[in-house]
Amino acid sequence: MPTLEIVCKRMFSDPSWFIKCIIGALLVLIPIVNFTAFGYFYVLIERARRGEVMLFPEWEDWRTLFSTGFVFFLLFLVLFVVPVGIGWALSLPFGAALGPFSRLPMIPGVMLGAPLTVAAVYRYQRRGEFREALRIPALWAMIESTKMRLVVPTLALIGIVYVGLPLLPFVVFTGSAAVFSFYSAVFHHIEEARRIGPARI
Repeated sequence: MPTLEIVCKRMFSDPSWFIKCIIGALLVLIPIVNFTAFGYFYVLIERARRGEVMLFPEWEDWRTLFSTGFVFFLLFLVLFVVPVGIGWALSLPFGAALGPFSRLPMIPGVMLGAPLTVAAVYRYQRRGEFREALRIPALWAMIESTKMRLVVPTLALIGIVYVGLPLLPFVVFTGSAAVFSFYSAVFHHIEEARRIGPARI
């Protein structure tokens, strides 16, 4: 079973990882153009899904990065932004009375949004169908099959983003690249283990 530590060691063994992440961080800041950065995440998820060596890929084939990034963005919008937004809206009436506890309705969206998005992209990459990518019961089954292995990396990503606020674009891009690759690697491992036998999961 892959661990976040192993995934990070492999990815950051690339001597050019810093430059590649700087490029991604800059692209994230530019509206519309930032679809190419999302496309980069798409490539990382696909490589892990195929069981390929997890390194930061080169920035190339910009047209494909843009188109696949748009797919990633749509799934991210539906599975992360919308649930977090609904949670935020539900928390507004309780702001004065509950203080920081008023944000509790946002927690499910924050904790599940990223893993669900990667699971949806993972499914989309099989057939290129949004219908398959947005089958919520199937996505939930993927999350359940990980047996809570995604919780700590998700909390780590949230913590890294919070601590790294002064360097937010770089931290968000780099942390997301590593954690999204880990999610996909875990899904791939479970998928392969099931083909061999349940005892290997």
